[in-house]
Amino acid sequence: MDLKKAAKSDLYGADSQSGNLMYSADSGKTWNSLGTNTFTDIAVSPEIPGTAIALKNSKLLLTKNAFKTTTKIKNSLKFTQIEWRSSELFALSGSTLYKSSNSGKTWKNVGIFKAMTGILSVSDQIMLVTVGSDIFTSKNDGRSFRKIS
Repeated sequence: MDLKKAAKSDLYGADSQSGNLMYSADSGKTWNSLGTNTFTDIAVSPEIPGTAIALKNSKLLLTKNAFKTTTKIKNSLKFTQIEWRSSELFALSGSTLYKSSNSGKTWKNVGIFKAMTGILSVSDQIMLVTVGSDIFTSKNDGRSFRKIS
């Protein structure tokens, strides 16, 4: 199971056996199936329980009730990865890293890498982006990156 955690005790995970998206509101003590997982990535709000933004067919979907319902967030970008840190979203599209401070309504280009990006991982201390077999890290919200491999 691939876990996404944040807001208080919310956890989301993709069950590799059944293909279902699973949700726990109590730090994993109990789990509920939300049906077949159709998302390629989920960014969970670190502040508001039940709130997350998911990627489906490169488009953003917002939920405020643990995926009982979703609302499409309009934009023209095609995202491949998304992360939520504090009040900011970070996302990858092609070789470009974007940042949003308003829950995905508008996006600012933070930086462009020399090739297509792979993985994006963000914490309060560090940001990591993979480009091919190279790993880049940033300790200043993506303003500058250092290649570590």
